[in-house]
Amino acid sequence: MKALLSDPLSWPKKLGLRLPRKGLKGKVEERRYWHRFDAKLEQNIPVVIYQIGKVASSSVYFSLKQVYPGIFLYAHSFQPDHRDWQIRRLYKRVLVERKPLNIISLTREPVGRNVSAFFENFERDTGTRYGKHHFSMMELWKLFLENYDHEIPLVWFDKHIAEVFDIDVFATPFPDCGVESYQEGNRRLLVMKSEIADGFKVSAIRDFLNLPKFDL
Repeated sequence: MKALLSDPLSWPKKLGLRLPRKGLKGKVEERRYWHRFDAKLEQNIPVVIYQIGKVASSSVYFSLKQVYPGIFLYAHSFQPDHRDWQIRRLYKRVLVERKPLNIISLTREPVGRNVSAFFENFERDTGTRYGKHHFSMMELWKLFLENYDHEIPLVWFDKHIAEVFDIDVFATPFPDCGVESYQEGNRRLLVMKSEIADGFKVSAIRDFLNLPKFDL
């Protein structure tokens, strides 16, 4: 997943689009290219898997990517200056032009999520590459408690959903079933706990996107 996100220019090929060439012909192709991307946006409501990292979303992403007919992106942030031009275009379309967007966000028990993120960013938080460290279990636990920002999963929905899309997921209690959908204007949001069974995720996504065929 990280490899996919590290190369935004790889997305056009995944969408069946071709990057324009350089020079005069390239400029002509570029205009056609953006037009094709925008046309694809009009064919189906775009979908973005938008969430905090380390919530076990890979299976949802890869399975849904195979069957959804419209623009389908993945992001951890949604900003007008995002490094991926497709997110920038989608931001303008949704929050400026007020066109519809479907958002899917998985969430996970915060302590387990933070432990996974700590080891994902081990060198950043410890100053030592994971394969070369000689920390004891107690030293690792201390590094985790002292160096990792444990507030990240607690404030993510406020910073990235409420502030961006004006959807407050904390306005009502989250149901025990682990799935809930929200809507604010042109923005629809599906939130699922990563711990629920795949069958419940499949059913929720099928209903949310009106997909007759989707499996994990």
